[in-house]
Amino acid sequence: MTDSPHLTAAQANAATLEREFAWLDRVLQARLALHFGQPSEVTDIRDIEAPALSADPSAYAARVRDLELGANERLVLITALAPHLRPAALDLLRIKNNNLDNPFAEFGGIHSSAGFLPTLETALFLVSGSDLAQRMASQSLLNEDSRLLHSRTLALQPIAPGEPAGSARLTLTPEALLRLTTGDVRKPGFGTNFPAQRVTTALGWSDLVLNAHVMNDINTLRTWLAHSIELLQGWPALKALPPGYRALFTGPPGAGKTLAAALLGKASACDVYAIDLALVCGAPTADAQASVAHVLAEAEHRQWIVLGTGADAAGSPLFDALWPLLERFPGLLLLETRGGAQGLAQRGALAGRIHLQVDFPMPDAEERLRLWQQLLGQQPQRLAPDVSLTAASLQALAESHLLSGGTMTHVLRHAVLAAMQTNRGSITLAHLSAAVTRLG
Repeated sequence: MTDSPHLTAAQANAATLEREFAWLDRVLQARLALHFGQPSEVTDIRDIEAPALSADPSAYAARVRDLELGANERLVLITALAPHLRPAALDLLRIKNNNLDNPFAEFGGIHSSAGFLPTLETALFLVSGSDLAQRMASQSLLNEDSRLLHSRTLALQPIAPGEPAGSARLTLTPEALLRLTTGDVRKPGFGTNFPAQRVTTALGWSDLVLNAHVMNDINTLRTWLAHSIELLQGWPALKALPPGYRALFTGPPGAGKTLAAALLGKASACDVYAIDLALVCGAPTADAQASVAHVLAEAEHRQWIVLGTGADAAGSPLFDALWPLLERFPGLLLLETRGGAQGLAQRGALAGRIHLQVDFPMPDAEERLRLWQQLLGQQPQRLAPDVSLTAASLQALAESHLLSGGTMTHVLRHAVLAAMQTNRGSITLAHLSAAVTRLG
């Protein structure tokens, strides 16, 4: 618990880390004393209690609680953090074997000008000492399914061929280092190794004008997001199913596919990240697989919704190579295509692999009128008399021009720009009609 209720967040985190490093120092000294048969304050390092974090408000403590880390996992975590915040904390492991004039192999680590950099061997030594049975049991702390690695908090750096697994350097991921030290959660940005972008919207469900059948499908996805765990745990027959859910969004540009995905994320408090599959499928296979795997690992850890745009690439050899990665994603995977669903299914790429297909049609005349009323109703004072929200002329505009919601938004922008060039700046029916002719 923090020493004062008046500490800032940074001070509270620093105070917690000070206690954690003090605990590491006691454990390290006890481990070395026991290893060399010297007097020690304890006969087992597990007798040295880790600092209590149950009521600690710091960012570090919150992360430990979120991951439900035990004492051994915390010991590994603070050891990995030491080179970044307290390099001298591991100096005791730099001693040499006087008989061989070499570092002690059982301590592991990499000796550099920056100090002692811990390896997997270092973590196993601290937790297990020379107890072989305990060492074998402790290896699960850092296997692929462990909480520290699976959560992308820690990482083991690649080792050279023929080197023992224990020589892998133990590091914190950049995101984890930022989170554990400052409490900030970084939103990754698009890049060569991260081919995904966050999708957001300032709009609400009332802005998504769709027919009842499509909205029912969207509500099915909302229900899955809200109750997926209950669904799998409450029905024994469903436990054999993999935890993920995959939906295919089809329809023309501007029909509401991406907006629906963004609103699903907004409703469930989940970030939505879009991967342009058409772009990814233009890269070498190994690079594409590695970058998509990176995005999906982040998505699983952070509980994102993944939107795969450009799914028209389905059926290509590279898409087939990526599909096993996409299929294993345990969250909500939305695939978006501009092509017809029937043509896509005929290629066989997604046949039988999609749980729900949602077809977004072009809005009919009634829906187009509602869209016009919503768009223009945001600034009614900017409308000329002939663009009244209830005027027959607006209904005629909706009936005579087959436009998607996205295209209508572009039309409005063009009409607003045209109106701003006039003296009053009011949007007239002529402005809208000219913009429809230009863009529709």
